[in-house]
Amino acid sequence: MLKPQSAKTTARLGAVMATYASRFDVDANTSQEYILDTIFAEEGVWAPNKNYMRHRLGLYEEHHPQAHALLEKHLPAKWNVSRLEQMLYVILLHAIVEIAFEKTPLGVVFDEYLEIVAAYYGDREVSFAHGVLQDIARDVREGLQKNEPGMQN
Repeated sequence: MLKPQSAKTTARLGAVMATYASRFDVDANTSQEYILDTIFAEEGVWAPNKNYMRHRLGLYEEHHPQAHALLEKHLPAKWNVSRLEQMLYVILLHAIVEIAFEKTPLGVVFDEYLEIVAAYYGDREVSFAHGVLQDIARDVREGLQKNEPGMQN
């Protein structure tokens, strides 16, 4: 398992884990509380910033349709979202939400989420995720320069 270096990193990981778990559990709040109270209660694991994790989950809930659309737009030719493994899909959506709707420096977003991808997958998926996120970040930044609404309020 990933060994986060900070409470915010752990919160990002927790938000991804809770979102993934909620895809299989009808009660998303149960998934969130399980992640907070059980997974991160183990000795030696950084405690997440619970408020930041809830913030991440709230932004995901609010913006995941737009993040999904950005992901669909920027997948390589002949790819569609249904080809992505569910965990990779969730990680990418969380990263996209942070790229498009937060003012987090891109380097932080890339470092954090690519580290999460690496914890679950190999180099090929990390490279794939990096390319997709880089393309989306470029598109979002161009949109900001043109003052398009809806990105990084």
